[in-house]
Amino acid sequence: MKNNKLPIVAQFLGLFVALVFFSSCSYRSKNTLFHTREKLNVDSVKDVYVMQRGSDPDQKAHIISRNDIITIRNLQNPNLISGLSSGMEFATTAMVYRVDVDSTVALPVIGRVNLVGLTIIQAENKLKEIYQKPPLMLRDPIINILVTNAKVTVLGEVGRQGNFLLTKERTSLIELLGDAGGLTPRSNKKTVQIIRGNPKDPQVIYVNMRNIDVLASDKIYLQNNDIVYVQPNRFSLGLEQLQQTLPFLSAFTLLLNTGLLIDRLSNSNR
Repeated sequence: MKNNKLPIVAQFLGLFVALVFFSSCSYRSKNTLFHTREKLNVDSVKDVYVMQRGSDPDQKAHIISRNDIITIRNLQNPNLISGLSSGMEFATTAMVYRVDVDSTVALPVIGRVNLVGLTIIQAENKLKEIYQKPPLMLRDPIINILVTNAKVTVLGEVGRQGNFLLTKERTSLIELLGDAGGLTPRSNKKTVQIIRGNPKDPQVIYVNMRNIDVLASDKIYLQNNDIVYVQPNRFSLGLEQLQQTLPFLSAFTLLLNTGLLIDRLSNSNR
C-alpha cells in the first residue's frame, strides 16, 4: 500500500510546483510597473534600446515651459539685470523668476519677455540681444539661465526613490542613480527604463547597465519630467513569490500527511 501512495504524493507535489511555476509570470506582471505594448526581448538590450519611440521628438535640450522656475544673471555684472544698485554686494547671486501662464517672464527694467518654447541657449541669446538695446545698452553681456525646477522621478530598486532636481544642463542616468543611492541587489541591471515625452504616447528606453558602452549614448542624458524605473530581477521576484507560497505548501503537506496517516491507520485495523 505504501508504494501505491508515494506516486500520489509525488503527483500532488508536482502539480503544486507546476502551479507555482505558471503563476510566476502573473506574479511578475502584478509586481512590476510600466508595461509596454510590446513584450521586451531582454537579449535585444545590448546597451541602449528604444522600445517605443513615442509621439514627441527626442529633445536633447530643455525647452522652457510655463511655470518653469528659472534664474537669470549677467555674469559680467549681475546688478544691471537685477535692478540693484551697483554698490550693493550682490555680484554672485542670481535672480529667480517664474515663467507665467502667459508665457512671459517679468524682468527688471526691460519688462515682460516671452521665453516659452525656447531652449536655454536660445533664451540666453534672446535676452542678450534685448540687453544690448536701450535702455540698458550692455556691451557683450554674458547671460546665464538655469531652470531650477526641472526634475526626474526615480522609482523601483534604488537606494532612495523620489523626485530629483536636474541641477545642470546635462545630467546623465549614471549621475542620477548615484544621487538615488545606487541600484539595490534586487535590481534588474539589464533593463533600466527611461520613460519620457508625451504621457499619452511616451518614448520608452531600456538601458543595460552591465554594458560600459551605454556611457557613450546621448539617450542616457535626462530631460525634464523623465521617469526612471528600475525593475526587480527575476530571481528576487521568484524568491519573494516562494516565500509567500511556503505557508500554503506547509499547510498542503500537513493535510496530505494527515490524510496518508489516517489511511494507513485505517488499513492497519482491517
